[in-house]
Amino acid sequence: MKSFSFTFLLFFSATAFSQKKDFTVLNISLPPEISFYDNQFSGLYIYKDNLFLMSESRLQDSAEAKLYAIKLADLEHKMIDSAFILPFRKYHIYNLEFLRSKMKLKGDEYEGLEALVVDETGVYFSVETTTPSDNCYLLKGIINDTAIILYADFL
Repeated sequence: MKSFSFTFLLFFSATAFSQKKDFTVLNISLPPEISFYDNQFSGLYIYKDNLFLMSESRLQDSAEAKLYAIKLADLEHKMIDSAFILPFRKYHIYNLEFLRSKMKLKGDEYEGLEALVVDETGVYFSVETTTPSDNCYLLKGIINDTAIILYADFL
């Protein structure tokens, strides 16, 4: 059995090192509001032809709770034409401060949003809490044309 494992690992490592790189990294300039250093993006998600970019929304640093969306077609246009001004949509996130206070009542300290999922039923966020906190959290809300409204009773 050890001989098979070693042969398999040897084969795997040889093929891994001999493969060609089959992608190219492209730098895309983002609008100043999105590329602002303090956005601290911690989540990306593609849904219905949009790339969603999630800021950590570190409320303790007075950061605005927000999510951005860029159409994939516009990203492709930007890759072809670097002078193209990339349009985007900004969604304000409502009820996050209220949910943060509910976490604090449970003895947990909110640090920021860490990941997101968007689907037909709504939008979901995971919350980063401080290391001494006992709990981690999942938030759920609905998304409309201009905002995300988190459910105040889903925590």
